Amino acid sequence: MVQWGMRWAVVATAIMSTGLAMPVAHADEWATVGNGLADTSRPDVSMRGSITTIVWATPGGELRTRGVSAKGRLRSPRLLQRGWNYLSADPVRVGSGYVAAGTRSLPGSPSYWPGAAFVTDGTSLRSLGDDRAYLSQGQDAVLFDGRLLYAYTDGGATVQVSAPDGAPAQITRGTALEPAIAADGGTAHVGWFSAGEGVLVSGIASQPGTTTIAAPSLAPGSLYTVPTQRIPLAVRKGDAWTAYQSGAKRIRVWRAGQGSAIEISTPKRVVAVDLAVAGSRLWLAYATTNQVCVQRTAAGGSTFGATSCRAGAASAVSLAAGKWADVVATVAPKALYARFLPALTVTARPRAGTIVVRDAGVPVAKARVTVGRQKTRSNAKGKARLQAWPSKQLVTVRVPGYEQWKSR
Repeated sequence: MVQWGMRWAVVATAIMSTGLAMPVAHADEWATVGNGLADTSRPDVSMRGSITTIVWATPGGELRTRGVSAKGRLRSPRLLQRGWNYLSADPVRVGSGYVAAGTRSLPGSPSYWPGAAFVTDGTSLRSLGDDRAYLSQGQDAVLFDGRLLYAYTDGGATVQVSAPDGAPAQITRGTALEPAIAADGGTAHVGWFSAGEGVLVSGIASQPGTTTIAAPSLAPGSLYTVPTQRIPLAVRKGDAWTAYQSGAKRIRVWRAGQGSAIEISTPKRVVAVDLAVAGSRLWLAYATTNQVCVQRTAAGGSTFGATSCRAGAASAVSLAAGKWADVVATVAPKALYARFLPALTVTARPRAGTIVVRDAGVPVAKARVTVGRQKTRSNAKGKARLQAWPSKQLVTVRVPGYEQWKSR
């Protein structure tokens, strides 16, 4: 089982794929977000439009944030808070503020903070939870109908879901760890890991003064290992989706309330998983013992396409997605950032002189195909026709907005 605080050594070896669907990984494509992170740190990454924001806590008691431009360039870091004795390992951005929990100074000091969760804009602090929130084994927050909902463990085995204007709802089923909370339109959901059961997902009903939790659904085959970060949770068109390890080299992606799950096999043991929604697509990110990979579905679909990977091990991954995926990985003592473009699935038949280009099973038209000196484009069915070529001939496929594909 994956243990809390386990440190994974960075592996710099590039990963060669099997078959023709996975691009080569390049270790130099990671950029350092910040230094001084513990291996239990889990930075948050969020995307609005084409702008990404990363927020993380340092062992030295600082809360920092850093933006990423539309071109994937890291902007200068910004210091939000400093002087804390302790800050939670998994801060999160919500609206224009940032949520964390911590302790600061001693009673009687003007800067004293007893351990409650707070939301900050970098200057002011507003309390969100009780004084045990800093002991939480996982926290998350979301805006739902204009109100802030905050989920955390209360220092023991109970998940609390609270809003500033009412008493918290308590989840006491199992020994609860790593809660996540997500919303889309008029629906909100909470997910958590229950020791002895697995991943549980519940709907949330929240109005001023009251928050209630529906009966949970248990994700099938989710009791494989204790998670090292908050439960992946995303809401697409009102349906809650989660992802989790279901074996050493297997991930399941499950729509809450459904009987079966999508299974994804990996070449190495899975360490951490995250999930995001962009429009009607699902994006999946995961870390194995030697690489971080990203996949996405077709629009409105549940079949994942080709995998895009970068070399390097991580104890946690955080994912934000739009036309591309921005990923932050904890490789202690650093937080690393990389932008992933969606990958293409290419089927090449040299003797037949054909190439078929797809994105998660959907044909890709107008892909630029080059085989030696031959150049053409794929048609509406994703097929490109050329003269037969030697099997060792280099093939490249280029589509704007996708990773370039090359044969090996």
